[in-house]
Amino acid sequence: MTNRIQLLVDDEGNRAALRSLLEQRYAVVVDDEGDLRDVDLHVVDDRTLPTYRDRLLEHSHAVHPTFAPTLLVRREDTRIDVDLSLPDADGGPAIVDDVVEAPVDKASLFRRLENLLVRRNQSIALARRYEESETRFEGLFQAIPDPAFVLDAERAITEVNDAFLDATGLTYAAVVDRRPDDLPVFDDDAVARLHDRLDATGSDGDGTSAAETLTYRDADGDTRHAELRVRNDTVAGEPTAVVVMHDVTAIHETNRQLEEFASIVTHDLRNPLQVAKARLPMVEPAVDEDAPAADHLDVIDGSLDRIDSLVDGVRSLVRETDVEERRPVAFRDVVERAWRTVETDDDAPVLDVDGEPTVEADPARLQQLLENLFRNAHDHGGDDVTVRVGLDDGGFYVADDGPGIPPEERADVLETGYTTSNDGTGLGLKIVSEIADAHGWDLTIAESAAGGARFEIGGVDVTDS
Repeated sequence: MTNRIQLLVDDEGNRAALRSLLEQRYAVVVDDEGDLRDVDLHVVDDRTLPTYRDRLLEHSHAVHPTFAPTLLVRREDTRIDVDLSLPDADGGPAIVDDVVEAPVDKASLFRRLENLLVRRNQSIALARRYEESETRFEGLFQAIPDPAFVLDAERAITEVNDAFLDATGLTYAAVVDRRPDDLPVFDDDAVARLHDRLDATGSDGDGTSAAETLTYRDADGDTRHAELRVRNDTVAGEPTAVVVMHDVTAIHETNRQLEEFASIVTHDLRNPLQVAKARLPMVEPAVDEDAPAADHLDVIDGSLDRIDSLVDGVRSLVRETDVEERRPVAFRDVVERAWRTVETDDDAPVLDVDGEPTVEADPARLQQLLENLFRNAHDHGGDDVTVRVGLDDGGFYVADDGPGIPPEERADVLETGYTTSNDGTGLGLKIVSEIADAHGWDLTIAESAAGGARFEIGGVDVTDS
């Protein structure tokens, strides 16, 4: 495609000579009315530049960042009463991009023109690719079935998809250029959770953050629960964050019903269970310890204890793995508290920790996680088991020198009901997994240096002190 050049030259003879020369390669435009045309390059001389200065600058700003070059042809030793400075303080285009002296050398002129036009064509190609990328992004963004919006560096919303507008009942004009804090669908807690995720995004190295749940009001004024995902990106050199809200209201309601059901069941089981456990010692003196019935009483006693453990396990699984509050927790202290709750004569765990580090966690849930891991080590490693606890690679670990867990069973041990012990409930490690998930942590099972089990919890915010 032939580039178009407009001649804005005052002297008729010079204009005619330049036109004859340039038409060998380009499409030349000459406007007797003096109007500025939308062409690839403008040529001015020292007489016409003051006249066209403001219009050329306005045109360059209008098409920026596409390059709209202007070439000045001036007579030697001519004074120009126009600022020919390079790009302005705001990064805008220059008034004049190159200058050639008259009389014009043909080879030099074409070389200067080609340099400017190559830059022009490259900028057009870049602008086209950027526009195509924007179109693709817009198509993909609108295709997201979940409500989503894009934030700029100031956390103002720059784009929103139709799913968000449909879910909230808000209009495009009511959302764009406003911060989420200003939208009526988010309360203070939701805004705080959103900003927490934005602050945490990218901490795992790939520009994403762990999931967070928040509530918002939908178009009908009802409260909805959404899992929040945030990803940092760069668009046109500007930092942005893409926020996607996946609706988990149905899951939240199911969990609420399960919690209510478990609460009722465990409460209703607890009363007859306590009656049975209270009455059993009254029966034992009436049965001779050598009589066959004595063995049955021992089995009944063990079964009642197992039911008691199951009731506690179910209650913990459905109610006590939620993360209510995160704050810095002294790691050494929580390890010691957790160990004291485990009924064992084993030595205290070896703590491979320097200083007084803290971890960001719900204190009660973190202690519960450690308690279950300690009990698991004691139950499977016996009275002589040695437990080691330490910090490692953005997290912490609990390791023992017991029999370990075969690789083919490591996924199964985290499932509800899985146990290798006749007395086990199969809930302890499931609760560990649920607490880790609620914090957004990663749980991995490996072999310890002593050949036992090693539970590694990663993705933890650890601060040394």
